[in-house]
Amino acid sequence: MVLRKRSRGHQVRLLQTHLRNLGYNIDIDGSFGNGTKAVVKAYQKDNGLKIDGIYGPMSQRAIKVAQRMKYQEFWLSKEVQVVKMRRNLTKVDLINVKSMSVKSLWRSLKRKPKLLINGGLFGMANGIDLNVAYDDKKSFGAGCYSKLGLKVDYDGGVKFGKHESKDIDFLGGSPILMIKDRQVTDHTGLDYSFINYKHPRIGIGVNNSYMFVVVYNGRNKWRRWYGANLTQFAKVFDDLGCTDAMNLDGGGSISVINKLGLYFKVGYRKVANMLAFYQD
Repeated sequence: MVLRKRSRGHQVRLLQTHLRNLGYNIDIDGSFGNGTKAVVKAYQKDNGLKIDGIYGPMSQRAIKVAQRMKYQEFWLSKEVQVVKMRRNLTKVDLINVKSMSVKSLWRSLKRKPKLLINGGLFGMANGIDLNVAYDDKKSFGAGCYSKLGLKVDYDGGVKFGKHESKDIDFLGGSPILMIKDRQVTDHTGLDYSFINYKHPRIGIGVNNSYMFVVVYNGRNKWRRWYGANLTQFAKVFDDLGCTDAMNLDGGGSISVINKLGLYFKVGYRKVANMLAFYQD
């Protein structure tokens, strides 16, 4: 079925859902209006298709291929970079490194992860973890920003919530941004500037189908990268269709490296823990 402006119904809603899952900011209302047409044209431009705003056979084929992809990297905006992974095909491991750069750990790992990123907050002066954290059920962090966080079960699957004894790994949010489709605004223990000022950020979010690692670039006026406060950062995950999301340690700690050894983003600080993402 070819969809175009003024089309309505379930098929339009399905198209809008596909586009949102692929990282495009679009309302899911079942109505093919100017907004949907603009997003379809943006998708066509990004994928080298004829830019006509009509959801025809070529666009349909491209979206079907994209849905089968296990791993994607794209720019959501001029400041925001996203890595998107299929949740059911991605396993996660929290690694306690105490004090090490992401690149150093990546080089030492025999089995290279699909993606390796920095983890949660830590004290720059002493390197102490500021999150409750467990690696292979062993506690190595006891901070206060940790009532809710990322939970890893025995097979590497990810959930969000309170720490339980059955969790293999756990990393408290720095802080949590969303839980069960609701934005979290309790930032007890964090200072005003961290919450409300614009900073470079990195975080992880999920919905039923996908896992997202998001980098919000900042502190670079030449590139017009200004960063985000926590409310603005949470909105990015909401726009991506996430139900759960959490902030990690940002600023100079932000480091993202893929399996090829290529940096998506490189930080200048050593970090206390990292998250590795594997896909068979």
